[in-house]
Amino acid sequence: MKSLIDKKLLVIIFIAYTFIIFKTCLVLYENFSYKSLDLGIFSQSLYSTLNGKFMYNTVEAQLYSAPNHFAVHFQPILLLLLPVYAIMPSPVVLLLIQAIFLALSATLALLIACEELNHREAILVASLYIFNSSLLGIALFEFHPVSLAVPLFFIAYMLLKRGKMKLFYLTSVLILLTKEDSFLGVVSLSLWKILMDGLNPESFRKNRGLILLSIASMMYGIIVIKVVIPHLGMGYIYESLYSEFELTRRKLLYFIVFNASFGFLTFLSSKGLVSVALPWLESMLSSRDTQTMIGFHYPYMLLPLSYLVAIEGFKKSKKVAVSLIVAGILTSMATIPITFKPPKAENPLIHFAVLKPIPGKDASWEAITIVKTLEGPIYTQPEFYPHLSTRIDVYVYPKGIKPRVILVNLNTWNGKRAIKRLKDFRIKLEEYKTVFKKDGVVIFIRKA
Repeated sequence: MKSLIDKKLLVIIFIAYTFIIFKTCLVLYENFSYKSLDLGIFSQSLYSTLNGKFMYNTVEAQLYSAPNHFAVHFQPILLLLLPVYAIMPSPVVLLLIQAIFLALSATLALLIACEELNHREAILVASLYIFNSSLLGIALFEFHPVSLAVPLFFIAYMLLKRGKMKLFYLTSVLILLTKEDSFLGVVSLSLWKILMDGLNPESFRKNRGLILLSIASMMYGIIVIKVVIPHLGMGYIYESLYSEFELTRRKLLYFIVFNASFGFLTFLSSKGLVSVALPWLESMLSSRDTQTMIGFHYPYMLLPLSYLVAIEGFKKSKKVAVSLIVAGILTSMATIPITFKPPKAENPLIHFAVLKPIPGKDASWEAITIVKTLEGPIYTQPEFYPHLSTRIDVYVYPKGIKPRVILVNLNTWNGKRAIKRLKDFRIKLEEYKTVFKKDGVVIFIRKA
């Protein structure tokens, strides 16, 4: 059932979502709330590429002896961002790109629902996606290239429904370029179409292109993980995450809450559940707790695929669907991964983006401005790494370097730890002089 949707509404959703997400990310950036290193890693990798060192960043070089980012995660789609980054070399442009792509996914979510349902139903179901706490989690947790895959899954789905196979294959290739595990999503989308057409010889003949794509995608994933990444670096460092499976209560709780955020509509489509089995299997097998938490980028495949399954589930049980949708939206509101103050205790299910500014925020910005003018290797703490990532010689570990400049905020735990690490690596502060000190923010320069 197709319903007419006002194009102005789609434009409003796109602009509003982009603005809200980007503005929130900008607040996090200006308050020095990004401290998980990823935003700095991708910004420095792009900057290094533009300045003669292909996808190099100091974090992965020091931690994993990785000569470039592709030795850790194979994400060639980053190269498509180089022209934009060259015009505006700043981590802020990455946050803007991410906001635009996720806003596009919210717009497409409504558009897809309108092609399947009537106007009122479409808006109800799309609300499950637009207000989903996992979508907000992807948007607010640093920057990751996998965020670009989220709307690509919707575009691929729409092309598949329309029978535009060449464009579907091209979009699938773009998805594969976002991360080495994205082949699971491409296979899942192909599997969904095959299952919907029925498991019979005629369906297999009709969908032989999708079967070949699935096989090719799996081969691509295996080659990248087993050959390409190890060849570029020191092996696939994340392989150990799947060596010891443990089904914990926390994982089960995440599974329940994630599906509750879609009103459990995903459970009403048996074929749809099969089509999301592979991404779920990856998450549940992982021993990394963050992979089964709201507030991270890991559900970049589960989120769009589960929404598509939820639409199918809605069509099967419209009588109770409204109540389920309300429950889903309330679940997302209860698990929204953002807070104004750091939580007193860690939540085992939610990673919060904290809006409260770092102590000494103004002094930190003043120090950043000064440090950008100084020459020589810079050693700093994670909160300052993204803001200095348009340099090749910025480090958050003192391993193997003798920094000329040290920038820390001693009001923060990371700042104090950064000073302790200097002692651990036998770098003596007596060899440095203080050139800036304000509100706990200190700049040291080596005397020699």
